[in-house]
Amino acid sequence: MPSPRPNESRDEFLDRCMSSDEMLGEFDSADQRYAVCAGYWDERGEKAEGHKPTEEMARAADRALEWRKEYGRGGTDVGVARARNISNRDNLSMSTVKRMVSFFARHGTNRSEHYSAKEPDGGPTAWRIAWDLWGGDAGRSWANRIGKEDEKSMGQIEHKSVALEVKEIDSDGTISGYGSIFNNVDQGGDIVMPGAFKASCENMRRGGMKLKMLWQHDPSQPIGVWDVVNEDEKGLRVQGRVLSDVARGKEAVALLKAGAIDGLSIGYRTVDADYRDTERGTYREIKEAELWETSLVTFPMNPGATVTDVKQLSSPREVEQLLRKSGVPGTFAKLLATHGYEGAMERLNKDRRDAGKDEAKAEALSGLVTKLQGLKESFNA
Repeated sequence: MPSPRPNESRDEFLDRCMSSDEMLGEFDSADQRYAVCAGYWDERGEKAEGHKPTEEMARAADRALEWRKEYGRGGTDVGVARARNISNRDNLSMSTVKRMVSFFARHGTNRSEHYSAKEPDGGPTAWRIAWDLWGGDAGRSWANRIGKEDEKSMGQIEHKSVALEVKEIDSDGTISGYGSIFNNVDQGGDIVMPGAFKASCENMRRGGMKLKMLWQHDPSQPIGVWDVVNEDEKGLRVQGRVLSDVARGKEAVALLKAGAIDGLSIGYRTVDADYRDTERGTYREIKEAELWETSLVTFPMNPGATVTDVKQLSSPREVEQLLRKSGVPGTFAKLLATHGYEGAMERLNKDRRDAGKDEAKAEALSGLVTKLQGLKESFNA
């Protein structure tokens, strides 16, 4: 099949590819030729440093191409193009490997039903032909192995956030809640599975280590320690102390009490994950994750969890004083301490509406609203 040439533009390649004898002989529809050629273009430059399919994968692809020609069923045009790549043992890009992982995850649940089944004409099922076009069982094992190696080699720290709810405050700044909720689809399209943090928790206990508590995932701003980290049936349970001896810790305690910050977020590396195909889409199931830190953050990702206790300040007046000492203007400090962020915003907006035609008063209240919004945003900078 045609490959992009050096210094060739996308339009030039698509024209050449779609009009080539190989493509015209293989695909009758211009739309089919366009889809395959566009896929080749998207993978340009990656194949040279890609991954070479195994001989077993090539045999499965050859078999599937012969079956498809004989029985006229199974697979898509993209699957046929992929089978030709695998049959030729062309290097496959990482993006193609990831598509293979997704394909096998979506269709693998039906393997036992279709793999060895026969149609009335004695040939394999359309499912089996499509499966082998992508390299069959050997292709699934190969793609999953490379996918996992790629995730580990990237070493990328990911973050997941959950909502927190302040209930009470104690003298030692203790907070507790959930850093992650199991079996819950978050806004990143991931599902954290029970047991995902088990090994990490055990390693910390065995080594006598404490999980780091950071401010907004900033490693230069530790604000406390997590004394208890373990799993229960709901998720990853954490309990720790925000240190008021640290300047940012003082601010964090005051903002927690006022409701101006409302998120917990874990920093982790994915060790093992699979993909689940559902009616609502394909989700990543995180089976094992290496836990690095848990932060207080301004905006949560996953609304399913809450911090159940924050123990320190006993009155709105104390919260107001801490906010003032941290540099928060007096007007905002009193509003936040008395009503929390949402309550303060609601009152300012109501006063602004009630000001009506008094332009000077309305303008002043609008300025307060803007500054209060900016104050919250600044803590997530």
